[in-house]
Amino acid sequence: MLFSYFDENPDNFKAVGLFWKSGKEEVEMWLMEELWKGNFDVIHETTESYSVASIIKKIFWNLGEPICTYKFYEEFKSLGDEKTEAETMIKVNKIFSKMKPVNRNTFRQLIIFLKHVTMFEESNKMSAANLAIVFAPNLFKPFELTQNDLIYAVIFVKVLTIIINNSNKIKS
Repeated sequence: MLFSYFDENPDNFKAVGLFWKSGKEEVEMWLMEELWKGNFDVIHETTESYSVASIIKKIFWNLGEPICTYKFYEEFKSLGDEKTEAETMIKVNKIFSKMKPVNRNTFRQLIIFLKHVTMFEESNKMSAANLAIVFAPNLFKPFELTQNDLIYAVIFVKVLTIIINNSNKIKS
């Protein structure tokens, strides 16, 4: 539903720094309140694409457990050792096959959406790498954060960039 906000008006994809810049807090709060009430049509009443983008980020950040669950943190981290994008994607699909369907399908839909955002990179300046910087911390989290995990952030950005760029190779 939140993704459809952008699909219904492709100009929303063109906002410079989409997902990088924050939306208006009062708009975000109003939208979240209405969405929690089940008023999903409200999403079409705003022209504030930054706020909708911020809500998408916050949803993934605020999950009790990330979409790429704690169980798979080490496996995703090990993808940074792969030598080619093709090898990485083979292993991504192996991890995906072990994920719960709801996690796998949500992650896949997000990646497809982010790939679509990159199609407007000339306008929005959001490359796969830029989107990975924004979303990797929301998707890949250890159960307990250590100083070493901060170092691994670079690996997750690299892996997520590869996944976004190769979204067409993700198996259902």
